[in-house]
Amino acid sequence: MGHPLMIEILKIEKLERLVEDDVETVLGVKFERDERRSNPYFEFFVGYPSDGISDLKVIDHVDFRKPRSLASGRGPLLTIHLVTTAKISSREAAEILGQPADITVPEPSMGNPVRVYHSYEITQGKISFGIGEDDTIVSVVIDRTKR
Repeated sequence: MGHPLMIEILKIEKLERLVEDDVETVLGVKFERDERRSNPYFEFFVGYPSDGISDLKVIDHVDFRKPRSLASGRGPLLTIHLVTTAKISSREAAEILGQPADITVPEPSMGNPVRVYHSYEITQGKISFGIGEDDTIVSVVIDRTKR
């Protein structure tokens, strides 16, 4: 089935509701509220691998944004940032999910290692893999912001 991270991403994708407790359990991270980025519309959390919980040694950190009110019609956004030594080939995503539904190039910015996003439509939104210069996955975005 490929890299263990891919298996965990598929578990997250299948969750009916994307909430921080479930993401913590699946990825083995511990979230803390990010007061600096939180605002009246969204709560932001950042999570780091937790000793004794995470077997996934490829996660650097995880960003999680959730709306304060579901009445806004927007869902959560989860971004998994991988360590530079992860070296998970972009082919692994294609082997599991098929050919990407969309390929986009992000705006150039300092420090952004992503040169292209391979995006796939999923049941409850979209999953995008940020691909770096060496054709390896550097980040994964699970996007449930559109309803």
